[in-house]
This record gives sequence, C-alpha cells and structure tokens, in this order.
Amino acid sequence: MKKIALVSALCALLFTNVVASTKDLEPLTGRCSKGDQKACRKLAAAIRELTDQALLAMVVVNSKDPAVRWAAAEKLTDQAELAKISVQAALAKTAIESTSPNVREAVVRKLTNQAALAMVVVESEDPTLRWVAAGKLTGQAELATVAVQAFLAKMAVEGKYWRVRSDAAGKLTDQALLAKIAIRDEDGKVREAAVGKLTDQDALTNVVIESKDARVRWFAVGKLTDPALLAKVAIRDEDGKVREAAVGKLTDQDALTNVVIESKDARVRWFAVGKLTDQALLAKIAIEDPEEYVGSSAAEKLTDQDAVARVAVESKDGSVREVAAKKLTDQVLLAKVAGDRDPSVREVAVRKLTNQALLAKIAIEDPAEYVRRSAAEKLTDQVLLAKVALVDMDFDALHLKGEFDVRRIAAGKLTDQALLAKIAVGGKSRTVRAMAVAAMDESNPALRRLAGNLGASTFDTFESVARVKLAIKGPRIRDRFPRIVFVPRVSNLSQLYDGKGGPFVVSGESVFFELSQAGETLAKKNWITNFPGMSRPLTFLGAEVHCEELLVGLLHNPLFTEDDLAALSSSEIPEVRQAAKQRLGQIRNDAK
Repeated sequence: MKKIALVSALCALLFTNVVASTKDLEPLTGRCSKGDQKACRKLAAAIRELTDQALLAMVVVNSKDPAVRWAAAEKLTDQAELAKISVQAALAKTAIESTSPNVREAVVRKLTNQAALAMVVVESEDPTLRWVAAGKLTGQAELATVAVQAFLAKMAVEGKYWRVRSDAAGKLTDQALLAKIAIRDEDGKVREAAVGKLTDQDALTNVVIESKDARVRWFAVGKLTDPALLAKVAIRDEDGKVREAAVGKLTDQDALTNVVIESKDARVRWFAVGKLTDQALLAKIAIEDPEEYVGSSAAEKLTDQDAVARVAVESKDGSVREVAAKKLTDQVLLAKVAGDRDPSVREVAVRKLTNQALLAKIAIEDPAEYVRRSAAEKLTDQVLLAKVALVDMDFDALHLKGEFDVRRIAAGKLTDQALLAKIAVGGKSRTVRAMAVAAMDESNPALRRLAGNLGASTFDTFESVARVKLAIKGPRIRDRFPRIVFVPRVSNLSQLYDGKGGPFVVSGESVFFELSQAGETLAKKNWITNFPGMSRPLTFLGAEVHCEELLVGLLHNPLFTEDDLAALSSSEIPEVRQAAKQRLGQIRNDAK
C-alpha cells in the first residue's frame, strides 16, 4: 500500500492538470476500453508525460490493469529496471492477462528473465505466445521443468511448420521422443535437430538401425561409442558416407579387424587399414586384398622387416610389391626383389642395392632401360663401370629411339685414366668412346696419341674430340674459362641404297660438340655424314668434323684479347691456330 501511495504522490506531481494520481490510471483505462474518448486521451497523456524509469517500473509492478502496465512498460527502456525480477514478473503477468495479441507478443519481447518466460510458457492460453516465450528460454532449469518439456514435446510433434518443430526438438530432453522424431519426422532439418540432442546410446542405436535418412544416421554414428555396433554399421550400412563415419570412430583393433575382413567396400577397408597396427594382419591384407590401394596402404603401414619382405615377394600386385620394396633394408632380400617380374619393383630395389657386381650385371642384362640406367647410376666401382661401358650390345637395334644408353652413364662416371683410354680405343659405342676421350685429363698419354698427327688438320671424329680436349686444357683458354666443360655426342645415322646385289644400308653419324661453363653455352657445333647420291657398298661413312668451327665460336668471346689470340695462333694444334688466325683477321678487318 505504501508503494501505491508513493506512486500516486509522484504521479500527482508529474501529471498536474492531467491526472491526480496513479490510482486515476486504472479508472481511465476502464472507461477508455468502453469507448470513453476523453478517458483515453487522459490516459495517453499521463503515460506520455511520465519519463522517470523508476516510476515507470513501479507502475508496471503495482498497477492492476494489464493495459496500464503495458503502457508504462512500453516507455521503460532502462535495462537495469527492466531486468528486475518484480518487473519481469509483472510483464509476464501482463502477457498472460492482456486481451490484445499485439500487446501480449510485445511484452514477451521485453522478457529476459528465464522464470518469467517459463511462467508464460506454462500459464498462457495463447499457443503462439507460449511458443515465442519458449523460443527465448535458454536456462536449463526452466527448460527441464515438466510443464515446459510437455509444451515443447507437443510443439515438436504437432507443430505445423518445420522450423517450429526443429526449434522445439532442439530444446527437448526426452531421449525416446527425440529418437522417434529423428526417425519419423517428415522434414530432414527437424530429424537432424532431434538427433543433435540425442546422447543416450540406446536411443542413438535405434536411430542408426531404423532411420531411412542417411544424413541422420551419419549424425547418430558420430555420437555412438560401442565398437561392435560401429563395426556393424561400417560393414552393413547402405550408405558409403555412413560406413566411413562409423569406421572413422573406431579405434578398437578387434573391431577394425572385423571391418577389414568382412567389408565389401574398398574405401571402408582402406580407412580401417589406416588405423590398424598388427604387422602380421597388415601383411596379410597387403598380400590378399583385391584392391591395389588397400593393399598399398597396408604395406605403407609395415615396419617389421620380415612382414615387409613377405609382401615384397608374395603380393600379386606390382604396386603393392613396389611399396614394400621401398621399405626393405636387407641387401639379400633386395637382391631377390631386384629380379621381380615387374620393372618398377626391380628399379626400386636397384636404387637401394649396394652390391656392385650385381648392379653391373643388372646394368648390362635387365630388359628395362630405366632399370639398367638406375643400376648404372648406382655403380661406383671403376672396373665394373668400364665393363658396362665396353659391353658388346647393339643398343640402337634393341631399344626404342630416345632410350638412354647405360654405357654413356657408365662412361660419364669413369675417372680412372687407364680405363678411359681402354674405352676410347675399344668401346663399341662411338658416343661412349667420345665421352671417354673427353673425360681424360692432360696427364693421360693416350690423349695425345688419340689426337693423331698434329702436323696436319683432321676431320676424324675421335681425333677432333682429343684435339678440342687438348685445346681447352691450354693456359690461354683455361685462364679465361677455368671451369670449361666439353661434351661430345655421337649418334648413328643410316642411308638405304639400291645396289646390283639388292638394297644395302650405309651407316653414318651425327656429331655434336658443346663447350660450356656453369651451365652457360660458350660454343656448339654439329656435323653429319654427307651421304652421296649413289654409293658402292660401304659399312660406315663418318662425318667430316671441322672442330676449328667450334673453336672460332669460342674465341669470339670478348674475354679473349688480341694477345690471347696471337698466342693461340702459334698453338701446336692446327685447328686452334686456324681458329685464332680467323678471329684475329675478323678483328683487324672490323678495325679498318
């Protein structure tokens, strides 16, 4: 009563000439509701003039008329006043008692107190208002009350719109009902909202077993913990993503083993293999699984050398054996795998072999060019390298054009000067012989012999190689290009002729010389056999190599001075003299 008196007194001061006290508000409201326009104007003026938030709050709490409470509440903006329990309770009461749907909904919008919202949910006879209030409920204690849960259950099952049912399901706690909704609701979003609230393993199990919605089953699987059930789902569920989700949850080795053995889905088996640790089982899978990527995944997981060796030898899939071969470290086993029927497997083993004699044998005898090449690249023994470089095999006839001749690799790795000289003279491949000459250093007496008679020019390929090699080792060129590299390449050519005794073939060659330093080409030149229009039967017709043309290109470099060129004009090598004099003549002509 004291509070009502206080409000009346304050209002009397504020509402001079409008209303005498707050007690006058209720009669005004009553008369206004009956159509008394004067009373309506006085009521509106009274509330419009009142701004004090505390007084407005008191009016909200103490007024008996819902309309008066709402008029005051509408002007109440102070959040602290609005949040008071007494104000929230009065607003809840207004929402329940008001006859205006708009007022009821507007009042609920101002409610924040969970108990007040729960009160509206439980006591209001307006289903829409109850739903708006329920939508603002977040407090677990209030949500858990029987009355609130009963209302939410009704909305979740009977709501006309999917969003209403979905929101209601999202606040339900009844696990059996949630499972029922997750299985039976006609809308996928509602079903997903329901399964999102499930925690009970039995309820989740029911959903996984009974739901026809793969996405709902997928959500439910993500919450399951029973390894046996997860394994069953991984094996039997009709949807691949659900099966994968189930195996993704598994860590139990027995359950994973069961999946790998029984599943018909290769991708599921692959997921399961990724989680297995048993080496014997992994080896068995690598050998027996019909899908290559499953077997390879199992082989990748192997660490035990005995298991690795078993897979490398016993698997029927070359890709799986290749994976296992990469993991082998035992040289005896690697030697065995180096004889695999699949060249890719052999090549993996070869790259890990250290046995030089076996590597040389493979470099010579393996039918696959890239396996021979890998073997030659692993060789370091000079005698065996020379053996490979000297092998009597017609590679041009046996292998497709463009394949790499392993003899060239072997020759390129030789540093032993005596062996290089042996190959330069006795090699079966002209390119290998040229490479051997180019690899010699100036200390090798064979280099000068191979250069031929330095009293005259030469057109011979190998003499030209030796002369270029001698030239670049000279002090004038070496001073300008201390890291100069000479690479000769010789490849076979042929020309078919018609003869009296029938057609015959004359062999020729293409010769390519290149000088470079640090990857930059300094000079290069190419010569080929000049096949005549007609020929008597010949075995071979070589190219006419003019190595002075290559040297002229080198001496065009501005690093060479006229003094350098003058000194080179007196070289013992005829082609160097010719190149230097030609370059000097060009310089002097340009100066005129």
